[in-house]
Amino acid sequence: MTKKKDRDRLFYMVYEKVSVSPNTILPHLWSYRSRITLEHLSQTLRTWEYPILNEFLKEEPILRATQYIPGIVQLQQQFYDLYHRRLDKTEAAQITVGDFVRGLKIEHKKRLFCKKMNCVKTAWTLVKDKLPEYARVHVPPKYLQKTTWDDSLPLSYLIPTLTGPGVCTVALVDLLVGAHNDFMEKCHSELKKKQKTEWRKHKIPVSHIQQCHLLDYEHHLLSIVLSHCHYSLHHGKGQDVTYDYPALEKHLVDRFIHGKPLIQLEIPQVVYRKDVYSAMTFANIRKKVKPQVKLGNREQKDIINELRTTQNIR
Repeated sequence: MTKKKDRDRLFYMVYEKVSVSPNTILPHLWSYRSRITLEHLSQTLRTWEYPILNEFLKEEPILRATQYIPGIVQLQQQFYDLYHRRLDKTEAAQITVGDFVRGLKIEHKKRLFCKKMNCVKTAWTLVKDKLPEYARVHVPPKYLQKTTWDDSLPLSYLIPTLTGPGVCTVALVDLLVGAHNDFMEKCHSELKKKQKTEWRKHKIPVSHIQQCHLLDYEHHLLSIVLSHCHYSLHHGKGQDVTYDYPALEKHLVDRFIHGKPLIQLEIPQVVYRKDVYSAMTFANIRKKVKPQVKLGNREQKDIINELRTTQNIR
């Protein structure tokens, strides 16, 4: 019996637990230990001596979503190649994502499409609340509130356009590319001040972007934070957590920022079939082209002959 009591006493001392009666305040409630997370790091960093680390923690929710840019852009390009000037706006609204997936006969293509859809869905969930504030492309509130990226979604939401539901993915890419470029510009500016060297900037078109060009840190960042964290625990006094901010910022720069390019935004915009052939479209073009000069008979014949010999017109 004595040995059991000694073991219990040791157990309570090591784990800071005590046996209490129901009528007393539970002492172990005062022994709460904060988990080491990015939120905890942000709360403890109360100095602006580390501007890159501060900026990273401030923009982290948006920067985390930039890893999905390649998948979203590939999806936009896929629909551009399939439907540019080949699909009517009404047809796009009637076809659902589920219909499109069922139409893919090859299993590999289905898996690839679902992977791209998950990129859109995850990025949208992370940043949709930021779109009204940060995105240069306006997204109507009805799309922000009601858009659910599932099989019932009309295909028009995934077809990149500047009007209608297709504006959702356009605004999403615009926001993510802007966040990446703004962060990289600020980092280059701060590094130039510290190291007094001019950083060579290079741009890559968004259609060529790969994972290695982006801040793909989600699966590595917490382990880096833990490696630069000093954690001590004293019985009866709780925990003491401190971070090595200079080493953490340097590790962040060396691992995720050095060598990353700026992104050149080029979003393919689908033109619906009816819009191309409507008389109103040609009337608008005619108004914008000034001055109007009537072609002579010879020029008209040359154009007609050239069109007759031209092949593979889309």
